[in-house]
Amino acid sequence: MDIINHFIKLPIEDCLCHIIRKLLSIDPNHDFIVITASLVISILAFLIPLSISIISKVSERYRSDVLSDIFKQKWFNKIAIYLLAFEIFLIILSQFAGKSIPILYLKIIDWFILLLSFFILYITIMIIKEIIKFISDNRYVINELAKNIEEIIEK
Repeated sequence: MDIINHFIKLPIEDCLCHIIRKLLSIDPNHDFIVITASLVISILAFLIPLSISIISKVSERYRSDVLSDIFKQKWFNKIAIYLLAFEIFLIILSQFAGKSIPILYLKIIDWFILLLSFFILYITIMIIKEIIKFISDNRYVINELAKNIEEIIEK
C-alpha cells in the first residue's frame, strides 16, 4: 500500500520515468522476443489475404462490392500492413545491428518489438471479430451498407 501512495504523490513524469527505468533494468530474452514477434507477424500476414478472401465471398453473397471496400476502410485494416513492415524492420535491425549497437538500445528495440507484437495481436483479434460480424450478423452488414450510403449522399 505504501508503494501505491508513493506513486500517487509523484508527478506523472516521475512515474513514467520510474516505470521506464524498471523496464529497462529487466533484460528481455532477445531470441524469445524475435521468435514471438515472427510468429505474430506470420499470423497477421496469413490473416490479411484470408480476411480479404472471406469478405469478398460475403460481398458476393450480398451482391455488393461495397462491403469489401467498407472492410478495407476499417482503421485496423489500414494500419496492419504498415505495422507488419515496421516490426519486420525492427527485427532485422535488432538481428543484424544488435552486435554493433549499445545494449541499452537493443533493450529498447526488444521492448518496442514486444509491445508492437501485443498491439498486432490486438489488431488480429479486431480483424477476426470484424470478419465474424460480416459473416454472421446480417443487421451489421446492412447497417454498414446504410452508413456507406449516408456518407456518399453527404458528399
